Amino acid sequence: MRIIDLKNNGELKPTMERLSQLIGESKDVSPLMDMDGKEQFKYLLKLLGGNVSADNFEREYKDKYTERRLINKSIATAQLELDKIQPPIEVMTDFRAKGTYVDKKELPSAPDKSELITKLSVGEKHNLQYDNAENGVKDIERQIAELQARLETGKKWLKDNPKVDVSGIKAEIAEFETTTQKDYEVKKAEIEQYNATVDSIVTYLQKKREFTAKEAEKEAIQKDMDILKANLQAAISGLKVEDFAPELKLFNEIDEEGNVSKQGLYYNIGDDNYLPFNRRQISYGKCIVALAKISSFINYGKLNMIHIPAWESLDDNSRSEIMDFAENNPDLNIQFAIEEVRQKPIGIKVIDSSNAKTKSNEDNEND
Repeated sequence: MRIIDLKNNGELKPTMERLSQLIGESKDVSPLMDMDGKEQFKYLLKLLGGNVSADNFEREYKDKYTERRLINKSIATAQLELDKIQPPIEVMTDFRAKGTYVDKKELPSAPDKSELITKLSVGEKHNLQYDNAENGVKDIERQIAELQARLETGKKWLKDNPKVDVSGIKAEIAEFETTTQKDYEVKKAEIEQYNATVDSIVTYLQKKREFTAKEAEKEAIQKDMDILKANLQAAISGLKVEDFAPELKLFNEIDEEGNVSKQGLYYNIGDDNYLPFNRRQISYGKCIVALAKISSFINYGKLNMIHIPAWESLDDNSRSEIMDFAENNPDLNIQFAIEEVRQKPIGIKVIDSSNAKTKSNEDNEND
């Protein structure tokens, strides 16, 4: 179907294009009956200029869901780490009573027995010398004639260097090993154990703070997701399709994980039983009538062009349904752009709102 554009040297133009130039741009709702529910929902939001576009919502909600899933995973990992290092309750109680680390200055200096070992070594060495000297004296006595001079020397040395009593030194060493050294090791072990416990508690408390921060981050993400969802609901809260097209209803059911369970236009086939609105499941005639109602709402005050490219494929009931709707609603300012496959004129039917109910069809029909 083409019409002549008198302002452009009689150029032939498609009807829809030329009428758009004359009456202004109307929003085309015809594609709705060939879309799935998700596409319908996005298309209606685009036509109505909602606060949040469906594309942005879907992308942002999915991003937030992914972010929340990652933070949940890190929280679970952090919980496992906390459980592994969490000290027993009695250890935590003792820690709170005693406080933090023991100052290493409180640890006494390690005892040193090197001096005693040296004294023992000197004493034993001296005693060995004594024994050797004594044996030498006896030998000199046996050889007194030849060794008189050495014998005198040996006697003098023995007199000047009496034997050392090392029993006291040995007792001191035994006391050192059984008491002093053991006390030191016990005290050292206690302090090291306590400080290790403090380390574990400090680590636990740090991990606990990190865990709490992750949970707070998760709550913030969830809040963002709730706001996105609330904004989307606000964008469509004013759009109740059933108010101007009672047979239709716009659904937008999304679970907490962002999965769409039911979205788009649905057609009430009776008793609140709904089928997806598309011409594969709803008759073509009913689709055209429903679209005319939507168009008259969205394009209020403009000429509503309803494109019917397959008029010839409609049965008589569907054709009658479309024409009856137009006749019964002359105030909607609807024009059907009908395409006919056969080369047979179908005429132009003009419905006048002032006398639509009184004039006969013959008076209103021009072939």
